[in-house]
Amino acid sequence: EPTTNPLLPEMARFAKEELGALTKVGHTNGSGRIPDFVDEVAFSIKAYSSSIHEQYTGAPNESVLANFEDACSRGLRVTASTVLIPGAVGVEEVGRIAEFVGGVDRGIRLHITAYMPVPGVPYPEPSAQELRDACALAQKFVGSVSCWSAGKSNFFSLKRNSEAYDSVQVV
Repeated sequence: EPTTNPLLPEMARFAKEELGALTKVGHTNGSGRIPDFVDEVAFSIKAYSSSIHEQYTGAPNESVLANFEDACSRGLRVTASTVLIPGAVGVEEVGRIAEFVGGVDRGIRLHITAYMPVPGVPYPEPSAQELRDACALAQKFVGSVSCWSAGKSNFFSLKRNSEAYDSVQVV
């Protein structure tokens, strides 16, 4: 989580003021405030409902939602994403996330990713219909919604056919 790095504010200041660079926090769970000197941020909102967020992450979400609103109010370019997880973060919860995001700024882009099951976790992959339903619901609240599902078979096909999905070991 980049916002836990105590050097992030100074790195952002240096990049912005000394190098004149566009600064972006490429992915954050929103648990920490986005420092000054950051131009753009991509938030991953795990859940809108406090009880679901706490069950999913083990932590409350009040600071996440407040940090999202704070970043928007300060004029940062903000995008949001979430993961559709049947049995945890379902279609209705994705709708609540979209309603929150759209309530802050309807122009914020929201990306919904379909959960890919992992061993030892009880949640199933969402059906294509569930993903379509989540995207349709989200579109009621935000102006730009994108959705993606690799699916297990598609993911392994991507991994075989594209270097972008290849794993490499860095020593």
